[in-house]
Amino acid sequence: SGYLKEKQPFEIERIWSWDRAAAALVASPLPFGVQLTHNGDFDAVEAYSGIVLNSELGLWLERALHTPNSTTGDSPKMVGLISLLRVQGRWAPAARLAWLRVV
Repeated sequence: SGYLKEKQPFEIERIWSWDRAAAALVASPLPFGVQLTHNGDFDAVEAYSGIVLNSELGLWLERALHTPNSTTGDSPKMVGLISLLRVQGRWAPAARLAWLRVV
């Protein structure tokens, strides 16, 4: 969102991918982070057969991501959703998303 206190450094994560030469899954340490710029029109999201308002979404993301949320803007909620949905090559986040979508 452009605020210095909200900008986080990239973290090194273990990402899994298929290595054709080895015919196996291999883990590689890669930098990952989410930086977002938008115009501030994120008021709600469709989820669970209804509309979830931005304020409610913050509380839900706090529980889903196990991360305290003291922010009031919409940008942190968008970054939270991107963090939740970005699962390719990441086993634990993929399992979490599958559980949240099914249960």
